[in-house]
Amino acid sequence: MARALAMMTAMSMYMANMRMRSELAPEDL
Repeated sequence: MARALAMMTAMSMYMANMRMRSELAPEDL
């Protein structure tokens, strides 16, 4: 259970990081 929660947290942080990067520098995509 805790492992799944940690994975979900890491995934949400990863998605937020990618979203921020795409907003800052869309040409990197």
